[in-house]
Amino acid sequence: MDTDEFDSIMEQYNDLMNAGAEEYLMAQAANMTETLLLDSAELVPIMAMNPLLGQPFLATIGVVGLKIIDGDEYQVGVSWFPHGNIPRELVEMWKNEQTTDADVVAYLLRKRLAIIAMDEDTMDADEIGWASLLKEVNVGKRMTNFEEAVAGSSDEAEELVKSMLEATGSDFHELIKSLMEAVAEAEFQIPLEVEIDEEAEEFGQSFIAKWE
Repeated sequence: MDTDEFDSIMEQYNDLMNAGAEEYLMAQAANMTETLLLDSAELVPIMAMNPLLGQPFLATIGVVGLKIIDGDEYQVGVSWFPHGNIPRELVEMWKNEQTTDADVVAYLLRKRLAIIAMDEDTMDADEIGWASLLKEVNVGKRMTNFEEAVAGSSDEAEELVKSMLEATGSDFHELIKSLMEAVAEAEFQIPLEVEIDEEAEEFGQSFIAKWE
């Protein structure tokens, strides 16, 4: 990662933390830990690519809940700071498409234009840069990590984790399968109050349509 990219992302990260992300996410982590009996929770950057400019940016900061079951670590909850720094043109893409995504961050993750960056992803980005890493996400060579996370506030997640704690043998594998199925169906009810870049360049709908 070049120095300018690193400095820019760190500045965005610090701005969000100072804007209240740290306090908000600590509260979310505590709630998820109590609800899902987590083994740990990690603060992670949610990095995104602006496909219209070819530039990576920090969309927001999230917290991922982790549970160790039978020696394996699973993501069983995710939440993010609901005050993202999203370029106006991407907010407009989300609104124009009229999807069922709860907010623009979920939209970017589903479109494979963003990643919940775990430790391994961050280390790889240090080597190849965020632009290259997000290209891997976009073409399907790297997971967004959104696929694995069940909403920490969902009743389904709580019940699945409780069942896992009680399961043994073959029942355990069936519960893991159920968890993975629930991931695909999980609803993320996280309102996002976006900070719009008023100086961003306007883009025509025909140009935007190429990225939808």
